[in-house]
Amino acid sequence: MMQDGIYAATYTQDQERTFGLLDVEGERLHFTSWVKHHKHSEYPQRGRVISRSRVWVMRAQVEVHSEWDDAQEARFAAIKRNMERESARGDYQEKLF
Repeated sequence: MMQDGIYAATYTQDQERTFGLLDVEGERLHFTSWVKHHKHSEYPQRGRVISRSRVWVMRAQVEVHSEWDDAQEARFAAIKRNMERESARGDYQEKLF
């Protein structure tokens, strides 16, 4: 059993691994990461948005690396900057649903 706190972790879902912040509070585990999604609006230049995603996870879905610290915060910020660059260049494939 992990102690309550905030940890750096990798979340695996459908064979996709995502780095982020794991918030442990008793039996509750919440994982926060950056996600890309479409901004829907009435205007044709809808664009893409990068925002924080916070989801409930099970212990088996996360691999804990260390306690959250300044280095982990810097890595988290760098991931967001990279996603923003990719979105600006249009480097990632649009998913059609």
